[in-house]
Amino acid sequence: MANFEVESSWFERERANLFEKYPNQFALIRGEKLIATFPTFQDSYQAGIDEFKEESFFIKQILKEDIVQKIPALFLGLTSAHI
Repeated sequence: MANFEVESSWFERERANLFEKYPNQFALIRGEKLIATFPTFQDSYQAGIDEFKEESFFIKQILKEDIVQKIPALFLGLTSAHI
């Protein structure tokens, strides 16, 4: 399994526990380990770069559930509409 799949699966298993402890923070994850949490994406990204250099790492905001954004134009096929 690629790192992304391992880290994403781990996050989903731990989501409720993480949300209880670190609501709305950004988690820096490597493998199946929480490295740290940060108040902003930028802080978590910089910490990941500092710690892991060019190696992969995973950042995810700790929300109770993911926010799904829908773009009606994509669902209705309007991106190629001619007016």
